Amino acid sequence: MITTNRLAKFDIDTRKILTDYDIYSVDQNLEEQHFIPKRIFSINIDVENSLGINALTGKKIKKNVYRLYLITKKSVVNVQEIRRTIEKYSQHTFRASKLDEEAVSSLDKAVILRLFFNMLPFYGIKGTGMLGNLFLTPSKPRLTQKIYLDLTKLVVGDDCSLFLSTSRFTKVKSFKEHGISLFNNIERKSLNNAPWFDIDLKKWQIKQVNKYNKNLNIENCFINAPLYPKDKPHQMLFWADGKLNQIQSTKFYHLYNLISVFNSVFSEYFSELKFEKVDTAKQLLGQLSQTEWGNQLDKHIEEFFATNQLNLIDNRIARDERIEDIKAALVQLLPTVKVNIRPIVEDKFGYNLVVINNKRYFQTHEDVKDNYARDYQQAIVQHLTINTFRKGALRSTLINSLKELIIKKDLKERSLSLYHSPALMVGWEFYQVAKGANGAQAVYLFKMINSDEFEVRRLDLQESAKFINLDNADLQYLIKTPANTFYNLNRKSVFTLPNAELFGDTNEMISHQNCSAVTKEELKQALNDLSKRYPNYRTKYQNLISIINKRELDSFSINDLKDEFDFMKKNKILSPIAINLLLDELYEQYGLVLKVKPKIKSHVQKYLSGLTDINYFVDNDDQDVIYYNVGTISKNMNMSIAKASHIWQLQPNIKLNERNFATIETENILKFLQLMMVNFVRFHQLTVIPFPFKYLREFIQLEEKKRSAKKDVTDLLK
Repeated sequence: MITTNRLAKFDIDTRKILTDYDIYSVDQNLEEQHFIPKRIFSINIDVENSLGINALTGKKIKKNVYRLYLITKKSVVNVQEIRRTIEKYSQHTFRASKLDEEAVSSLDKAVILRLFFNMLPFYGIKGTGMLGNLFLTPSKPRLTQKIYLDLTKLVVGDDCSLFLSTSRFTKVKSFKEHGISLFNNIERKSLNNAPWFDIDLKKWQIKQVNKYNKNLNIENCFINAPLYPKDKPHQMLFWADGKLNQIQSTKFYHLYNLISVFNSVFSEYFSELKFEKVDTAKQLLGQLSQTEWGNQLDKHIEEFFATNQLNLIDNRIARDERIEDIKAALVQLLPTVKVNIRPIVEDKFGYNLVVINNKRYFQTHEDVKDNYARDYQQAIVQHLTINTFRKGALRSTLINSLKELIIKKDLKERSLSLYHSPALMVGWEFYQVAKGANGAQAVYLFKMINSDEFEVRRLDLQESAKFINLDNADLQYLIKTPANTFYNLNRKSVFTLPNAELFGDTNEMISHQNCSAVTKEELKQALNDLSKRYPNYRTKYQNLISIINKRELDSFSINDLKDEFDFMKKNKILSPIAINLLLDELYEQYGLVLKVKPKIKSHVQKYLSGLTDINYFVDNDDQDVIYYNVGTISKNMNMSIAKASHIWQLQPNIKLNERNFATIETENILKFLQLMMVNFVRFHQLTVIPFPFKYLREFIQLEEKKRSAKKDVTDLLK
């Protein structure tokens, strides 16, 4: 069983909605030079709102038409007032109308959901509706050096799925102070044309302000764009184990809390919202823990570099002292390897880690010349950015870099080194459709030739024509099964969530309501049982029994037990290990949950089943369509999860298949899923698509570099 972020089927009482609210639509032509600025329909809390708009949302309904939906309390505003407001901004004609019951009933459910979710700040959710979006406002905003502000936005998908995205707002002033070259070049256009925002977290307000003018104080103005290209905002964790306050600050908890508040506030208009649950089968990963799983890769890398030369390339005149730290770390990581520090890469000699400068420094200092995009011809090279070498992440960074060198060696020799079950791949072919440097599509193929060697190449025009001319413009990954059936592989917007029981139990633990309690005798029995099983802690547990006997309480609630554990820690009566053993015992015997523990198998099954192992299921309406998701390794799942586990779809490609195409049998489904049971694509984790696509991606990058180099030479000769 998995829980997804898509809402299960629900009903909307449109007649009741229109008894209390009015809904309006406003159309605008996207070809017009003047658009309706959403800021004229101010919906921020504590801001004077002349129109009384409660919330707004919008969607593109035709190629050139964008429709804005507005919701207000009943009879607060009328169509004429909305039209007059629009005309103050522009004399262009925009169609504004009030929707009747038939029109509201025909609206997509997602549109109505967005309107009502965007009203939640009026009902206790700490956030603000900005231009039709609900932004959750952090209690302690992360404002790094007064440059960045990360905010989390609720997105309601067209399929009624809910997810939170994180946006980075940068102070406009910072673009001028820190992004000199960007401000003067490519980013200047974005800076001048993008909306500017005045953000006041104390009042929970985000307002759009006018674009740049001489009289505008830009000190408090932000723009929704990173200061540097590809600079990502701070990501809110998807799920975190450990303390309850950590769980409360995760995306999963916020999503459940949003629909919980929604249900309590809008129950008269909507049937109860719930995330959908899907029955699945599991492809278990055996008994290895994540650490043991990763150690297998580490051991193979160590064995490889025991017999292969490793070079550390630093081609700068002024050598950074951290180079020696990197070398020392490599020697400690691989005691049998000799690491040479060299100023240049020697083609066809050894495996080369090329150190480059800090990317951000390089972007703002044009005089710095890094040997980053250079063509090394036949040399095997992996580039490293020197600022990634922090002590805490040094080992994982090096292991990852060495692994990439081995993959590049595999591509050069066309043989697998890191995968040891090639028999599973017999008969399978993997295709990737990619856009080249000039925008033209090309198709690449990976398949095994024998038990060790593989073929990887770009298809010629005749071969690739049948793939490129398909109607599906988003086609990226294609798989051909041993039965010669083509399947499209696509990532869905739907992903898995921890189960609803975790949200419910977490809230009970926080509120101390409706929770189980243990009697004094039950608590003493648990301590006696632990004394027998763990002789090292016998004296400590017996001392605790003496303390419990002195308490006047006949039963102990979660709140009481928390007080007892705080007392034990403060007075060093029990160690953290002994307390954890007691927590496990209370859960196993009496079902008392004081903390979600990923090391307890029953906790993983109850709360986190969709986040672990590989889950798969068949579409109820089309038995030829298969879905799967790849979670984390479940044994000792003592970790935080930064991203959700997306669901992928395997769907037959009707145009490529013959009429009587063969479906994937259960045996081949399992073989296919095992192609994700590798840990060398994502560091010490499973990959989420078959690993041959990793080799295809690397090959495509190499091919594009070669084509760019040839084009440069051709241009010079003209």
